Amino acid sequence: MKVIEKIYNEATREFTYLMDTGLCFHCGRGGTVEILPRELFELRQGAFIQDAVKSLQVEEKEQLISGTHGKCWTDMFGEDEWINKKK
Repeated sequence: MKVIEKIYNEATREFTYLMDTGLCFHCGRGGTVEILPRELFELRQGAFIQDAVKSLQVEEKEQLISGTHGKCWTDMFGEDEWINKKK
């Protein structure tokens, strides 16, 4: 997991970080997600993704962890798998 770009949002006057999520096991393509500065700090301090990155949905957290896109996960395991993970 590495930072690709630091992005400044004029509307919110905040930075986000564009993170490389690696290659997807299903489709073989790479991907990215955006996280907040505090979340990046927590990750670099050793926090688990599910605890540190509150701004992302479960699908995006999985992409950050394994590289697997949300659609690819659904293709492999079905929609019910996401529903069970959100509870």
